[in-house]
Amino acid sequence: MMRKVFFILLISFVVKIHAQTWQVKNSGVNVTLQDICFVDTLHGWAVGDNATILLTNNGGENWIKLLSPLEFIALKKVQFVSETVGFIISTGGSFLSTTDGGINWNISSILADSTGFSYSDFCFVNENEGWVTGRKEGKNYGIGVIMHTNNGGKTWEKQLELLSYIQTDAKFFSSIKFANSKVGWALASDYFDNFSTTYVYKTDSGGLKWQNISTLSNVPNYTLKIVGNDTLWCGGTVLFISNNGGVTWGDNQHYGPGLLSVISPENGLKGWVFYWNIFSGQKQILRTTDGGKTWIDEINLTEVISGMTNISGYLWIVGTNGLIMRRVPTTTSVSDNVNSITSEYYLFQNYPNPFNPITTISFTLPHNEFVNLKIMDVLGRDIKTIFSGFRSAGTYNLKFDASNFGSGTYFYQLQAGTFVKTKKLILMK
Repeated sequence: MMRKVFFILLISFVVKIHAQTWQVKNSGVNVTLQDICFVDTLHGWAVGDNATILLTNNGGENWIKLLSPLEFIALKKVQFVSETVGFIISTGGSFLSTTDGGINWNISSILADSTGFSYSDFCFVNENEGWVTGRKEGKNYGIGVIMHTNNGGKTWEKQLELLSYIQTDAKFFSSIKFANSKVGWALASDYFDNFSTTYVYKTDSGGLKWQNISTLSNVPNYTLKIVGNDTLWCGGTVLFISNNGGVTWGDNQHYGPGLLSVISPENGLKGWVFYWNIFSGQKQILRTTDGGKTWIDEINLTEVISGMTNISGYLWIVGTNGLIMRRVPTTTSVSDNVNSITSEYYLFQNYPNPFNPITTISFTLPHNEFVNLKIMDVLGRDIKTIFSGFRSAGTYNLKFDASNFGSGTYFYQLQAGTFVKTKKLILMK
């Protein structure tokens, strides 16, 4: 008999609503969106049920529904490695690839005999090399596989297959993530009930050899994200964080009567999770700035969230009924220093972008520094200094008025001590 008991332990919340930083975007569809991916602040894709593929090239202000080569099937995961090259897997075992930003798609099967196989996750490190996790189960057996391609998904080879004839001993691979072409991790479990053990596998050879390096006892976790070289976030019925490449997992394990499987870390300490209380039906986006020791209640939701990603400080979520939402970074004016002190330098993408004629440029300082923020043309020539002077540690928000500039591409550069970062902005009049 399947066990239906859930761990119940209160999460330590720091209640603080930031709903004013969230924006709902019109997706134009009413299906469940399963995943979302951005390669920069302008170009993003979302996929979902009924073979839905959406594209934005203006930072989510407008979404275009692309023609899909499939019908009625649910598209589960999407990843683009550039503005043109991207990949999608479906729940039915199909693999889609594009080289023109999603206008045209190629369809292939990952396994020669893919009957009965479903795919949970995949990861590409460049336009050619990628991995995918799959599973197949029957009346008396279960198979978990990891497949690899080195030609953009045209052909696949099986790197690891785990076969079990006992249901509770099966190891079905769920999430897989690679830091580079050699180092990667994968999660596996029988996912029989809420006491299933999660096995953490690692490879240092591009998947030629996999080793079970740790286990998360009595906790089925489904989602894995990499933050840096050695920090991992692992989400499911519990959120775990490892700072040594998955060998051990910290004490910041947060139980609740629900799920924490949709996660999006920003760095080792900061990140977001979607928390769904399965008993009360409460749905929330939670944020941590201290590696999960305390949580900020960001926003309450009515929809179930399926996918989440962050880029340049912007958090994107997708879910049921075609929901697409964006969280805009919270900043202050140049004269008002944020009370919380950041531990790293950061230059945010300007917002909006493209813009006409005013945009906002934000940055963070971990120390008191002399700061120089300037605008350059496409030849690298300085054409305007936005700010030059001493600033205390904190986060700042500066307005750039381009009323006297012509339409085109420009660059903005932040210099603070030895830190130098440059980003592109587009003026469209």
